[in-house]
Amino acid sequence: MPNSLSWPARLRPFTAALYLGVVLGVSFIATPAKFMAPLPLADHLQIGRVTFSVLQGIELGLVVALFMVERRWLGPTIVAALVLAQFFWLRPLIDARVDVFVAGDTPEPAPWHHLYVGAELVKVIVLAVVALRGTAPPPPR
Repeated sequence: MPNSLSWPARLRPFTAALYLGVVLGVSFIATPAKFMAPLPLADHLQIGRVTFSVLQGIELGLVVALFMVERRWLGPTIVAALVLAQFFWLRPLIDARVDVFVAGDTPEPAPWHHLYVGAELVKVIVLAVVALRGTAPPPPR
């Protein structure tokens, strides 16, 4: 029997791996690297705000794509919940802290960035599992 995989089955690992690459590239490579540039902290933070606004728009599209190709919805549901929590809860809190820094003040310590990074780490793990599971051969019939 030649390759009998449907197009969603063929796209499943690709979609999850693409999403994984986007998160790794932006959150864990580009974002830390930007702080190496000799710019004031306020500039770095404003660049980060724009970067993560763009990232979240891309992520919404990738979450929809995951739901379209994935037959098991646990992974996409976890990722979607994390994206929505970041978008509606963490990002506004982080943006408010950025506003304080940009105004030249120092905000009180808060866990929001750590929670955001934790959510990114969970996304990376879930997306890696979804991508790798999608590469496994289908069970024999």
